[in-house]
Amino acid sequence: MGFFGADTSPITVIDLGSHQTRALIASLYSDGGTELLGFGQRKTVGVSEGLIIDPRWAEQSVSDVVASAENLANLKVTKAYVALSNKMIRSVTVTLEQALRGEVISAGLCAELRRAAEEQAAARLADTVQWAHLHIIPLGYSVDGSEPTDHPDGLYGSTLRAQFHVVSVPMMTVNNLRQCFALNGIEVERFILAPYAAALGTLDRAGQQYGATVVDLGGDTTSLAAFGRFKLMQTAVLPFGGNDVTRDIATHFGFNEERAEKLKVTEGNLAASLTPSPSHRAIDHAATLFNAKAFEHADLNPIVEARVREILLAVQETLASPGFQRNGAHTLLLTGAGSQLKGLLAYAEHMFHDKRVRLAVPSGLPGAPEVVMGAGFATVSGLLDYAVKCRLQQMGASGLLDRARRAPQRLVGVPLVQRLFGG
Repeated sequence: MGFFGADTSPITVIDLGSHQTRALIASLYSDGGTELLGFGQRKTVGVSEGLIIDPRWAEQSVSDVVASAENLANLKVTKAYVALSNKMIRSVTVTLEQALRGEVISAGLCAELRRAAEEQAAARLADTVQWAHLHIIPLGYSVDGSEPTDHPDGLYGSTLRAQFHVVSVPMMTVNNLRQCFALNGIEVERFILAPYAAALGTLDRAGQQYGATVVDLGGDTTSLAAFGRFKLMQTAVLPFGGNDVTRDIATHFGFNEERAEKLKVTEGNLAASLTPSPSHRAIDHAATLFNAKAFEHADLNPIVEARVREILLAVQETLASPGFQRNGAHTLLLTGAGSQLKGLLAYAEHMFHDKRVRLAVPSGLPGAPEVVMGAGFATVSGLLDYAVKCRLQQMGASGLLDRARRAPQRLVGVPLVQRLFGG
């Protein structure tokens, strides 16, 4: 039995990354369940550090991945939720206080504070750039110094203190991406911060509630998203990633980047750098694989280790900043395609010895093909979670949520509202 007025049309989510472009198409049932209909993964061309640098190739990257997903789903994509991330992302925490003079707190007052937070965040950003606010997240409302609450409506007091997390991106980035998708006949329903989506795709309910930081190791960027109390508390995007490791290998050995990437994946091992006497054996397999005598006496791992260490040191420095320190999360989840580098977990545990470190993969699509369950699909998996939540909220789904909690798991997919709203 369908939910009256429910929009159960298929949902499409797309992550236009700097290294790979990925897409999922899923059907949404009236009980809140989802079923994967199609997926796609293609190498990205024309995008660097999350910015479009060649519109024609970027348009082709989107076209290729969408066509792949459409063929499996046997439908035409006209709308999509899209992940967005680049080094110019700004994360601002705004704290406001409002004298109540004995008046009851209303939804209208909370909306006014939200608008004030948006204005204050804009004033704190560079005025030479026009900014778009991706997310304005209420972190909590406190009445006369009480514990923060998400729903202060109806309370009385003298002073209302509100805190918001505002995530902003240059408007030009939004416009360029919107145009890229429009050329493919796709309307962007909403842009979502990529590390936010990656966190939604990998964090379980306990991690979202009690605190964890997700580190998404992408191609040209490394993104951090700190969660707590089921909210995105802080985020940051660093301008380097796995492609930097690949380029270092290519430069050192004189290979093109495609060969360097294969060498990194097949022969790189960070665990070797943790041994007291690292082995300096020749990479015989690589010499055979690439027919390159230059590899006979070369040691690849120090090259890989040097760049990964630089990236993780930058992550460490970011985690020590006031914004992330306030959250104090002791769990660190590594995800993204770059997290699959051999030995990374042991190496990260050594560097972040004061934290609980683990690798994370998407958790929202049980029964899906193995390729979709990999860490590279963390962002689109979380995008699907976010899109389902938005769709259910648009449907005014109070009764739907109750039914979704009782809905059986489908052959492919799961009632995502169980993870989004509890139960």
